[in-house]
Amino acid sequence: MVKLLSASADSVIHEVYGARALHAAQSSMERNVKDAFPLTQDGSGSCDSLSTFSFASVPGLQNCLTVSSCTLTTGYEDETTQYYHFESTGICQSGRIVASRTVAVDAIVE
Repeated sequence: MVKLLSASADSVIHEVYGARALHAAQSSMERNVKDAFPLTQDGSGSCDSLSTFSFASVPGLQNCLTVSSCTLTTGYEDETTQYYHFESTGICQSGRIVASRTVAVDAIVE
């Protein structure tokens, strides 16, 4: 019975940390998209190739961090279309339990 309860508790912890990792990844993704497409007059944004962010001061996500990237490519020669690929991985850890989730978004600017 004790073994069954322990396995059940571990399952809940994995599920909670998985949800936290997903929220951290989504938050970091939204931050990267905001940086690439700012709501400013000049419209100039930044597409960082790789960035990390720690959620140490965010309640509920204290043990989480994210690694995210933004890749900007242009189309064919003489084409002005820009292709953005955003990817973010949230990692939450507590003791021996580690959960990670990855989200990705593509955008096109013509």
